[in-house]
Amino acid sequence: MKKIPVFAITLLICVTALAAVPVMTKPVTTTFTVPHYTSQLQWRAANGPFGTWTFATGSYADSDDYTLAGNKLNTTITFSPLVTNLKGGDTQYKFDKKSGFWIQDKTLVSYNYAPLYGDYMVTNHFEGYLAFYNGMPSSTTFVHGVMYQWIYIHAPKGDTGVTTLLPNAHWDEDAHAWLVGFSIYLYDHSSTDYSWVTFPDPFQSFKPEDIYNPLSL
Repeated sequence: MKKIPVFAITLLICVTALAAVPVMTKPVTTTFTVPHYTSQLQWRAANGPFGTWTFATGSYADSDDYTLAGNKLNTTITFSPLVTNLKGGDTQYKFDKKSGFWIQDKTLVSYNYAPLYGDYMVTNHFEGYLAFYNGMPSSTTFVHGVMYQWIYIHAPKGDTGVTTLLPNAHWDEDAHAWLVGFSIYLYDHSSTDYSWVTFPDPFQSFKPEDIYNPLSL
């Protein structure tokens, strides 16, 4: 046993006490691009009646950028054409041990887009998940994912301005708002046919509950 002089004992205790305080460090971040194939299924009140897809694509080559920080996977939702008064856009996924998926936090984005919605601001709700091989996100381990989008105008049911502008707008009793758009974005590591996916009937309204894949896609 190494003998320590008495005057050093107090110093040692102080150092030990200081060392016991956890040091807050930022998690290591890794940014990478995930190549994948995207399929889109959309309904927009400006383009057709509720209950039908007004736009659908085959599976096309695409990619997304992600930043992994600890157990959080981050990316940004962007819009084309450009919108105005954009609020939100960053979205985050967290790993769920039970499912093995990275589940998207429910994400709220609002904006104005005069060509479709006039002076009304629309509210977009997003939710979904991503699956990576062994649950480990990287540019080479992506397997599958889906993201749902609901677009609402929060105006009273009696607001005839909405239906004058968008005769196909659908009053959503669950959300107490005018539904003016709904989309499903499907992501896969190889080209996949989703022509079999029909417009949901009964329709799945956006719900704040923890349901990340309401159509089990």
